[in-house]
Amino acid sequence: MTELPPSATQPSSPPTAPPPIAPRPSRWHVPIGVISVALAGLGLIVSILSAAGVSMNSQQSQMMETLPAWYGSYARLTGLIGAGITLLLLAGGILLLKRRTAGRGLLLTYAVLNVLSNLIGAVVSYRAASEMTGEGMQADAMRIGMRVGGVMGVLVGSAFPVFLVVWFCRWKVRTDMQNWVPESRPL
Repeated sequence: MTELPPSATQPSSPPTAPPPIAPRPSRWHVPIGVISVALAGLGLIVSILSAAGVSMNSQQSQMMETLPAWYGSYARLTGLIGAGITLLLLAGGILLLKRRTAGRGLLLTYAVLNVLSNLIGAVVSYRAASEMTGEGMQADAMRIGMRVGGVMGVLVGSAFPVFLVVWFCRWKVRTDMQNWVPESRPL
């Protein structure tokens, strides 16, 4: 008969450390993706209305007549460009929800283009306010409103894009995204 080595007949020693626990997948992409899709939906509505030249009421239409002639064309063009930029936000948000790394690139592109668009919009708004033809308190209030609105548009309109740039430049986020679905898989 063959003899078993002593280690085979003796019970093995209990483990000294608990088994490793697999890390839970991160979930940060869900709120950022949902916020991106929601903001894109609202942005598309505003962009389409702006491109179509839709006014909210008759008083606003009267006030628009005091602006320079080129401003109406600029507003429609801005609506079309804004819709294109907003489509980047929508596509990036959807890809982020699917844990696709291409979402990061689209959202960063959206962020840069949105901030540039906001800055250009503020400059154009200031110029248009300077060229207004109206007189009186209502025209003065509109000039002030356009100037203040241009500055507030940059500050408020750039908050989410700046957040996206800061967020996606974090080392932890970039390393987490390396474990996501490969891009070669169909959407």
